[in-house]
Amino acid sequence: MGYKYILKAERQVLEFFIYLVTVAITPGPNTISSMANAAEKGLKGVTFNVGMLIGITFISTLSYLLISTLSKYIPILSLLLQILGIAYLVYLGIRMMKKRGNAKHKTGTFIDGMVMQLMNVKVLMLCVTAISEYILPVAINSGEKWLRVYMIPLTCFLCGLLWAVAGTALKGIYEKRRKTFDYFFAFTLFILAFINILKLFP
Repeated sequence: MGYKYILKAERQVLEFFIYLVTVAITPGPNTISSMANAAEKGLKGVTFNVGMLIGITFISTLSYLLISTLSKYIPILSLLLQILGIAYLVYLGIRMMKKRGNAKHKTGTFIDGMVMQLMNVKVLMLCVTAISEYILPVAINSGEKWLRVYMIPLTCFLCGLLWAVAGTALKGIYEKRRKTFDYFFAFTLFILAFINILKLFP
């Protein structure tokens, strides 16, 4: 019984990690801006990433507090958010497959990075999906829940740093294999959506 529980817990953590990395590392305004900052400013451009870290930490914390509190008084909210999370994964996958052209980017400061996260709908939906699909339904205690909540900004920060450190080299690889990368990320999101659909019918 204990062995099966450990395997189940490990699988849940793996699914959560795959979701975070897949969504956080896909090219978009944040990742491209991280790369642009590093290419233009070198290590000084990392302040932009720190600003993004502060922004998403605030959003993930606030999202968790609101969702966990409201779910206690509106039980159906948890189910609705899980369905919304699945729909968002499918939407992201379709959008990734249909993406055209190069992502626009701009360089910025600490404040720019923080504001970009606070105004980014993708970041909000990332947090809502993570909390409703991978934290509230599966985490067994408050400590584990908060640990997973802060895995969100940490993973996003590390993925942003990956783009920043890789700089123009990663940009060149992505532009040469754009469709391959896009379809791979889309397929991963579809698989996660399917797994979450199965979880609705235990």
